[in-house]
Amino acid sequence: MHLLEGGMSLRHIQVLLSKTTEICTHVANTDMNFMKNLLD
Repeated sequence: MHLLEGGMSLRHIQVLLSKTTEICTHVANTDMNFMKNLLD
């Protein structure tokens, strides 16, 4: 079931997506830094 269909407010979904994006961006940046070090 989708969150909105399940009764979760749109604001809560926005906050959840924002946090998920922050985590993904942090992991991607960490991975990129690791890859740069391998090329040095």
